[in-house]
Amino acid sequence: FPTFGWAENAPNPLTDKTTIGFELPNAAAVELNIIDLQGKVVQTKTGDFGKGQQQIEVQAAELPNGTYYYQLDVQGHTFTKKLVVVK
Repeated sequence: FPTFGWAENAPNPLTDKTTIGFELPNAAAVELNIIDLQGKVVQTKTGDFGKGQQQIEVQAAELPNGTYYYQLDVQGHTFTKKLVVVK
């Protein structure tokens, strides 16, 4: 069973941009969904990432002020954390 590393996004709350960091045990396709409090997916980012430390940036300009959840989906595993946008 592969072990995935997962970190909080920083900074949080974000005013400009934030970085969501994660570590992969091997190369994998990754999907990041940003979800509002009503459960609607408001942004999706996907990519193929190599083994090791990786990161995805989220820009505050792409989202209205508010509280969101972000889900990182990797090889059938889902990790969820909270994200706050304050501009």
